[in-house]
Amino acid sequence: MTQYSRGYRVENDVVHDYRDRGWFAIRTAGSHSPVDVIAMRQGEIHLIQCSCKEKGKTKGELEILKALADENKCKCYHAYRDKGIQLVEVS
Repeated sequence: MTQYSRGYRVENDVVHDYRDRGWFAIRTAGSHSPVDVIAMRQGEIHLIQCSCKEKGKTKGELEILKALADENKCKCYHAYRDKGIQLVEVS
């Protein structure tokens, strides 16, 4: 399995997890932006950066995600696969 297909699967699983919990969630496919998934529900917005493993994103990448979330008054998370999808708030 390629790196792209592993990343795609994580993104897809995150979208489905959010949708299963009643959120509107979309992938930003092929964007190469700081945000892979955007989820919204009742005025709350989550920006999510996905990777195949916990150490898959650099501190700099997560800082950009955090700055974007702060600017837009929303929460941001790093999602990765480790015995299921793990969602960690970026602070």
